[in-house]
Amino acid sequence: MFVPVRLLEMGFSMRHIYKAMEAAGILQKLDPIFYSHLWYTD
Repeated sequence: MFVPVRLLEMGFSMRHIYKAMEAAGILQKLDPIFYSHLWYTD
């Protein structure tokens, strides 16, 4: 599972990271478990 630890350490929220990944078009490549973790960590 992909965990953007560095971005979280820089102060970005999971919601911001999700939006950036969505805009870049890379969310289609991730597994469904990642999506569930996005909403529990923000």
